[in-house]
Amino acid sequence: MARVWKFSDSINTDLITPGRYNMTTDKAELGRIAFIEHRPEYAQGVRPGDFVVAGRNFGCGSSRETAVYALKANGISAIVAKSYARIFYRNCINNGVMALVAPAEFVEAALDGDDLSIEGGRLVNRTRNRSVPVSLPPLMIRLREFGGILNFLKTHKIEELEAKADVPAPKEFKACKIEGIGAGAERTTARKAPRASSGQSKKKDILFK
Repeated sequence: MARVWKFSDSINTDLITPGRYNMTTDKAELGRIAFIEHRPEYAQGVRPGDFVVAGRNFGCGSSRETAVYALKANGISAIVAKSYARIFYRNCINNGVMALVAPAEFVEAALDGDDLSIEGGRLVNRTRNRSVPVSLPPLMIRLREFGGILNFLKTHKIEELEAKADVPAPKEFKACKIEGIGAGAERTTARKAPRASSGQSKKKDILFK
């Protein structure tokens, strides 16, 4: 069973990987310090396949990429949130971490320990008997299958990300697929967030509707 770890709005990167612990580039060690001050039981209890579910503006604050490294090291299936900070969202894509957007009602109904899964393009909470469609951007799926953009670029050109959606993933990363994602899965593309104008803050969170 893939469990939910529930968090509130505006979880910043300092809460994910606190500065005084963020002194290593070892990704396994970063996984062990995830939420170590904000929620110590998380790193001790999280299991591969679990989900992080949160409110608005997840990943705000500093642009430290170690926050994404830590969650990836935990082996989570995906982050499910109402919205994301832009830089954090981009870091998730680059590192092959699924960052999915769900309706507020679905997020608010989810509680710690709920049984969550992704099935055929839908988020399914079996505990709450709820199901909603979820956008699975092909670029995000592709980079997850390869373990991130750096692994992809070791053997492919950047143009292939858009030109060839059927580029086979290397065997060592195929195991990271989750139910409903991969060949034959329903794929829908998220709308791009509008660019901030000169009079708007560039730190707005990413909202998908």
